[in-house]
Amino acid sequence: MTTVVRFTDIVDWYEGRLDPAAADEVQRAIDAGDERTWSAVRWLQRFNATAASLQLSAPPPIVRQNLRQAFRDWAAIRPVDSSAPRSVVAALIFDSRQGPTRTGTRSGAGDDGTVHLAFGSDDVDVMLDVTPLGEHRVRIEGQVLPVDADTSPVFRASVVAGGETFRTMEGDRLGRFAFDSVPDDVCEVVAENRDLRVSVRLEHLP
Repeated sequence: MTTVVRFTDIVDWYEGRLDPAAADEVQRAIDAGDERTWSAVRWLQRFNATAASLQLSAPPPIVRQNLRQAFRDWAAIRPVDSSAPRSVVAALIFDSRQGPTRTGTRSGAGDDGTVHLAFGSDDVDVMLDVTPLGEHRVRIEGQVLPVDADTSPVFRASVVAGGETFRTMEGDRLGRFAFDSVPDDVCEVVAENRDLRVSVRLEHLP
C-alpha cells in the first residue's frame, strides 16, 4: 500500500529537517512511485529554481533611512509591553495557481485541487496547503518557519472563516498546525507563540 505523507512533511524532507524515521516514510513514498509525492517534489524543485533565478533590486538607501526613522518615531510613543508577542504580517510570495507572484506565470493546483501558498517576512516564512473538501469546506495544513533559531517553533493557530474564529491546539516542534475542516471563505490565518504573532491574508481559495 502506498504511504501517504503530508506536503509539509515533503517540504521538511526536501530541506533536511525531518528525523530519520519520518524521512524514511517520505522516501518510501517516493520509492513506491506515489504521484502525489513526486508532484510535490517536482513543484519544490521548480519553486527553488525560480526563486534562485529572481534578481531582486535593493531599495534606495533613502527608503531604508526613512523607514528606520519612522520606526524610531513610532517606538518612542508606543507603550512597551514586554509580555506581548511581536506582530508580523507575512506577504504572499508564491501561489501554486500562479507561480511566483513576481513572474505572473501559471502552474495550477494539485491533482486533488490543493493549493500551495508561501508567505514571507523578515522574521518568519509561512507555508499553507489548502485542500477543498466540497460543500464549501477546506482543509488547511500550515507550517511556520522562524528565521531566528532562538524563536520557539511551536505555534498556536487560528483562522477567521464564515464569520467565526477557529483555533488549533499548540502545534509541533517543526512549526506545523492543521485545520481539518473550516469554511472556504477563510480571510486570515494567524499563528502565534510567546515571541511572535504572524498573520497572513487569504483570497480566492479553492
